[in-house]
Amino acid sequence: MRIAQRLLLSFLMFLSLVTSGLSVSQSTRFVTGEQLFALLSSSDVEQQAVAKFYVLGVIDTASLLRDPKICVTPETESSLLTEKLLKMLTERPEIRRYNAASLVREILAQDFPCT
Repeated sequence: MRIAQRLLLSFLMFLSLVTSGLSVSQSTRFVTGEQLFALLSSSDVEQQAVAKFYVLGVIDTASLLRDPKICVTPETESSLLTEKLLKMLTERPEIRRYNAASLVREILAQDFPCT
């Protein structure tokens, strides 16, 4: 199987996992902090993987857009980022109603600022 086909298959599997837990009306909206918190705190390894890929997607998007407030190096461990995010969402449940990507960006800008 060619690399492009593998990537496409992986992406489609990822989308399937993300949308499987959402109802039709929810899937047309952005992912909330509450939904991301549920994935991060799940005991299901696949749900945790979905959360990790979501966080990595936000990081990739910030890098692609050259966000001037975020400087994550290739050496930064994704598990560190998801742990910090889970801690923030646990300690501040009132922010879970916001867009998940904005919450990920907030913790990235806070913990990995450009100097």
